[in-house]
Amino acid sequence: MEDSTSLPVAQARAHYAEELRLLAGISSKRLHKAFATVAREEFLPGPPWLIAPPRTIEHSGYRATDNPADLYHDLAVALDPRAQLNSAQPSVMACMIEALTLRAGGRVLHMGAGSGYYTAILAATTGTMGAVTALEVLPELAARAALALAPWPNVSLFAQDAATHRAEPADAILVNAGVTHVPAQWLDALKAGGVLVAPFFVGSRAESREALVLRIERTAGGFTAQPLLTCAIYPCSSLCRIEEQQLLHHAIKSGAILSLKQVRIDVHKATEACIAHMDGFCLSA
Repeated sequence: MEDSTSLPVAQARAHYAEELRLLAGISSKRLHKAFATVAREEFLPGPPWLIAPPRTIEHSGYRATDNPADLYHDLAVALDPRAQLNSAQPSVMACMIEALTLRAGGRVLHMGAGSGYYTAILAATTGTMGAVTALEVLPELAARAALALAPWPNVSLFAQDAATHRAEPADAILVNAGVTHVPAQWLDALKAGGVLVAPFFVGSRAESREALVLRIERTAGGFTAQPLLTCAIYPCSSLCRIEEQQLLHHAIKSGAILSLKQVRIDVHKATEACIAHMDGFCLSA
């Protein structure tokens, strides 16, 4: 296998896209091309860049590199190492974006844009006729994303909390932060056949970053739901409640989550079919 230190950056990107195709099961040619062409280094602080190996959140786990080709592996990269805030692991994000089933010309909402790299991946996948609305609550990240996304005319970026955003109709919604529920208005914004993908915190403790990613699709009969994968992710504090996290944790530990079939946002009393019953957002069998 070739060492990344000997590869031109463009060639490293092509290898990286192929690695993600295998790791994340990418079938979309447009998404594969996006990972092969979007320059990750343009959305990151540095050099030197601080690379975070998978499952490492300790500061000592970061390794420094000045070689942009090193960024094209399945590794998270630090955005703010003191806050343990990283640009997410590419295979996790590739799996989540693949699950959105994006098409050319689609309208996408990106909740939690970070420094904008995965926003650019969404924009490249939907193409020049598509539209991506991205929101980032942290001012320093929003400022970095605004600069890096300036060449992308099909992206609109807002420096605000996505939880307060009045969502416009969308074909897909990507939630790029850990939550315990999503606002009903986000699901209402989905067009028929539209998909929302979000990581839900399922750890036993409030500070846990362990999350289960769910794929929620709008159908004629409501909202179907299915688990996708587990990951560790930075929280969206305005959409996290410890009592809801405990419900989700119990659903994982009991195995009830395996019966997940739909999400309900209507007002109803808890029944035996409710896996995690919350006000305005219920995971149901």
